[in-house]
Amino acid sequence: MTAPSLVIVAYYFPPDGGAGAQRPLKFAKYLSKLGWRVSVVTHPGKAAQSWTRPADDSLREEAERDFPGEIIRVAEPAGAQRGTIDAMEAWSVATADAVKELARRGGADAVLYTMSPFSLVRSAECVHRSCPDLPIILDFRDPWALDGWQAQRTRWHWNRVFREMKAAVESADGVIANTPECGRLFREHFPGLPADRLAVITNGYDAADFEGDAGAPTLWDAADGTFRIVFSGSLCTRVMRFYDGLRGRVKRLIGHAPERIDYSGRTLIHVMDAINRLREAGEPLADRIRIDVMGVEDAADRESVERAGLTERVRFHGYVAHDESVRHIRLADALLLPLHGLPRGQPSRIVPGKTYEYLATGRPILGLLPEGDARDFVEASGRGAIADPCAPQEIAVALRRLPDLVREFPVGCAPDESVRRFERERLTIDLAEFVLRTCARRPC
Repeated sequence: MTAPSLVIVAYYFPPDGGAGAQRPLKFAKYLSKLGWRVSVVTHPGKAAQSWTRPADDSLREEAERDFPGEIIRVAEPAGAQRGTIDAMEAWSVATADAVKELARRGGADAVLYTMSPFSLVRSAECVHRSCPDLPIILDFRDPWALDGWQAQRTRWHWNRVFREMKAAVESADGVIANTPECGRLFREHFPGLPADRLAVITNGYDAADFEGDAGAPTLWDAADGTFRIVFSGSLCTRVMRFYDGLRGRVKRLIGHAPERIDYSGRTLIHVMDAINRLREAGEPLADRIRIDVMGVEDAADRESVERAGLTERVRFHGYVAHDESVRHIRLADALLLPLHGLPRGQPSRIVPGKTYEYLATGRPILGLLPEGDARDFVEASGRGAIADPCAPQEIAVALRRLPDLVREFPVGCAPDESVRRFERERLTIDLAEFVLRTCARRPC
């Protein structure tokens, strides 16, 4: 029997770092281990050290070591202009030729487009016209028009984007949402999408990344009684500047998004406020807390800490290669997991990619989370100190809980079944089964 073959089209792929690159890499890696033939169509060249595309040698080495399939790197067409969906539309359309060539060579039983960029739906349209019998699956790493982070200039612009999304979803052979809440929203907003064409496959963690001894802490001197809180990822302090001043207020007034997001939740602003409240209350823990921030940093992040008068409590390390990041979160006293604020009763539609690796460490989590899947996952682990992300008083209470959780869950505690369901290998099996079911629905 011929091994099934899948083409994965992913803008973010090693040498890029970050969660956007990890999802297609891990799918490609574990599908290959399952005996699939996998090809990846992606962006060319070495990633810039940027907010969205940090370079990561550890992920590059993993791809070279563990993924035996073909990687086709498509250059952006010269003189490309901004498209109707996003700035990468010309590149997205260009990927269609690579996909069609793989299909012609017999290397594609199905195509998986993992988005963003959401302009990849243009590639899917091109491929469908040329190869109408080739199943196309859209993997939404974020819910596009249904995501509050994807704010549009006006309600008219949002309606146009929503129509693009609806047409793409309802014409696809399969659709993947990466959170349960997004799966619910897809069912609600796209009634033309049959239930058997929708799957929820979350992000996750690779158990292989957590094997062996993590070593000893090196970021702070553990002998001085320091309480080490680690944050791994990108803060979004810079986004708040987009809405500063009169121009920013006008953007908020005429712009449209399906969620009323408070961006300050995904910063250190309220955490710093909470630490200062503990210090003013004479809480000894306040003088022991040190926060390590590992991610592509911005001047706005540092300025927020300076304004709080806590520069001696926070160290910015810049982007840290994935293997080193995993080592440090395994050795932390606690892990910081902030998300944007939302009105009460409105669940978040996204789960930060770091959530799953945090859970895999077994370390206590300071979960500054609105209602939604991320909060539910952390609460289910039993290791979370939860607070509203924009409520400093609640955060102060959660900080006080952390030392007790550290005593209850020492370093080295193994994840339980509530966490193991997020193993990348398990999730890839779910993907493989969904792709096979999708292919089986197409006429022979």
